[in-house]
Amino acid sequence: MADSGASDDLFHRYLTRTLEESERNSLSERLLSDPGLSDELAEFEAEWIDARARGELPPAEAAEVDAYLSATGALHRLAIARRLQEQQKPAPSARRLPLWLGLAAAAVAVFVLFRATQPAAEVPRPITSTSTHTSTPAFTLLLVPGTRSAEPRHVTLPPGVSRIEFQLALDAPLAPGSYRAELQSATGQPLHAAAVPLAPGKTSLPFALDAALLAPGSYVIVLTPASVPDDPVNAYAFEIR
Repeated sequence: MADSGASDDLFHRYLTRTLEESERNSLSERLLSDPGLSDELAEFEAEWIDARARGELPPAEAAEVDAYLSATGALHRLAIARRLQEQQKPAPSARRLPLWLGLAAAAVAVFVLFRATQPAAEVPRPITSTSTHTSTPAFTLLLVPGTRSAEPRHVTLPPGVSRIEFQLALDAPLAPGSYRAELQSATGQPLHAAAVPLAPGKTSLPFALDAALLAPGSYVIVLTPASVPDDPVNAYAFEIR
């Protein structure tokens, strides 16, 4: 990918860890105090990964992207970027979608964005138990896919919560059916997996976890079709504090 300026070259050397230590430390401090610069780095990183997914990088730089994603435990982002590229390619014999269908898809996207911005998603609510003696405290959390270098969702669990019920929002409509959600550590180590259903017309999938699985730290939930577990469709990053 050709550099668009000095900042691109600086970001490239920062991500590939080829900056001198003093320069790297200086840039790290600037990123913490300058949100605008941090956004520029995130945009560069996203385009860098997208260019790798499109096959536009020379072999040496493509290898740099792979090494960077492997070191950060984020190889799933390359698979997702490739899938999005495939989804954006028009079918050779596809007919133009009716206007009403395009408007419906836009309405779904707006609904997902609206739900993602609502703080009420983190309000704990009790699970109705089949037992008449006990009720298990639960915590409901909406996660939005981080396919474009979005900051992970920061979560503080209320005291006494023993179960977390995630709602995994979709960034694009998926066919109803069975999917697989896998909880991974920040380094990509699998911690828990379960089949999750997507009902017709739904814009999110349920995924429940025992809160004991989530010590403070960074995690990602990778969503794949149940029949093709090596083909990610979305990833959801979050951090337990």
